[in-house]
Amino acid sequence: MVDTWEEWGAMEYIERCEFELEVMVAGKPPYKVKHRQSTPFAVFSQLSKGMILPVKVHPEKPGQVLLDWEQMGTQVLEGADLKDRLSELEDAYKEGLVTADEYESKRAEILKNL
Repeated sequence: MVDTWEEWGAMEYIERCEFELEVMVAGKPPYKVKHRQSTPFAVFSQLSKGMILPVKVHPEKPGQVLLDWEQMGTQVLEGADLKDRLSELEDAYKEGLVTADEYESKRAEILKNL
């Protein structure tokens, strides 16, 4: 059920992002989960507090979740504004969330897709 990171092996990502999630599963009351997961740069730059994210929940262990970046990625990237993406990437770098090499690499990738 839980996908592996090999599927996203070609993506660049920020390791160990921590999330406080309110998980909603049909037919059950919402519950809170603290979760850590690597996050692709392309998605990270679009995240905001209170956002609804697609997650996969382990059927036998409801506290074990996986944010579904693949499902979310295309929706986020289609609506992403270039200036906002570059600005948010720069903010992540200034806050120490990404290294200088990661910043330059992702910036080049964003600009290459113009």
